[in-house]
Amino acid sequence: MFIYVCCAGGGSSSLFCARITQAIKATDENLTACFVDLTTVRAAPLAYATQADLIFVYGPAGAIRPAEAFDYGSLFDVVFVAPQVRYLLPQIQRCLADYPTVVTALDSQVFGMMDGARGRSTLLEQLMVLDWQRGYASGRALTTKRGDKSLEVLVYGASRSDRAIQELVAALAAQGIRCVQERFALDRLYDRTFTTPFEVRLLFGAEVTARTAAKVARRIDGVLRFTTTPTASARPHWDTEYRIPVVRLDARLLARRGDRTVLVDQVLAFLQTVDAVAQGTQSVSVAHFETAPPPRPTKTLLGLLTYR
Repeated sequence: MFIYVCCAGGGSSSLFCARITQAIKATDENLTACFVDLTTVRAAPLAYATQADLIFVYGPAGAIRPAEAFDYGSLFDVVFVAPQVRYLLPQIQRCLADYPTVVTALDSQVFGMMDGARGRSTLLEQLMVLDWQRGYASGRALTTKRGDKSLEVLVYGASRSDRAIQELVAALAAQGIRCVQERFALDRLYDRTFTTPFEVRLLFGAEVTARTAAKVARRIDGVLRFTTTPTASARPHWDTEYRIPVVRLDARLLARRGDRTVLVDQVLAFLQTVDAVAQGTQSVSVAHFETAPPPRPTKTLLGLLTYR
């Protein structure tokens, strides 16, 4: 079981994890425990998956952001929020709402006394209850770009302020397709709180690197590239490796005298393709862009509870 104990900066949670781990090792013959910092376990989760029954991980609460939700939700069984950052509890719960991870406040008495021997029993009882809760939620699928009906499209080679883009958005709206236009931001991509209803979200100015490609690919439905060389390059982009629909349109369509009818028709045809793929295609994993979550071996906690 991977347990993340988060505080303001990771200092007090590291002390807590060390003392709890020490108490478990000294008291429970049939239960193993270890503790490790967040950066280390995220870099090599597989190395710790079978190292102990309970893997306590310490770090800052602020590390759990929308763009990182998939990584935390696929790794951690429980997230404990320390008393000094309890105000972040609702935010973290919303962030991991689509995952079977249980997020809860750490008992202030257990955390405050920093007494591993006294806190061990209370903490293990709480972990058993939380794991039962997690069992009820374990049927949840990890969220991907297939989880909603709106389409999210990255746009390259154009700007929100381009007159052609504004006319395109207006023409789509006339056909009942509401568009919102935003500057790309990874956290915003995963933020599902919207005040304006839409069918298509156009995202401009994205810089996708090998480090962020997997996160972007989980949410993006299509990529629209305005270019002076409509022919695809020999070297595939990250989007084609993830089998995300891509269209390359002539950049001259954005010019002041560009044919707006052709622009609208080509974009509309592309959106129809994107919609069909988004509804019928399973998620794709590309090994060199992402690390698989650690396996969930079956364990028995205190001889009473079996979990994965």
